[in-house]
Amino acid sequence: MAVDEFRQTFLDDTMFNAFLGYFQDADMSEEKQRDLITYTLDQSANLFATLPSPKFVYAHVLLPHMPFIFDKDGNLLPPQDNYDWHYYMGQHQYTTKVMEALITRLLKNADPNNPP
Repeated sequence: MAVDEFRQTFLDDTMFNAFLGYFQDADMSEEKQRDLITYTLDQSANLFATLPSPKFVYAHVLLPHMPFIFDKDGNLLPPQDNYDWHYYMGQHQYTTKVMEALITRLLKNADPNNPP
């Protein structure tokens, strides 16, 4: 999950990559990443509804940067495509949809007398 550039370089340039199958199920990694992102977005919206004001909520959503795990509709890409920059735009389009939905949800649930 959440493979950064250092980890990807490590995996690609060392013998660890040969043994990767022993440490993780590649088919499950993208699903865990998707679940983490979905959970973060859901909880971010819920915090505004449950915590008293004033509040400041910071969430680092792991989109749209690598690994590219979503197509433009939010479907999981095949693992072999997760580091192919050709899939960036699709993930960016999905990210935009998700963020617009989150903002709409936050504004809908906001206090109309004290909007964010």
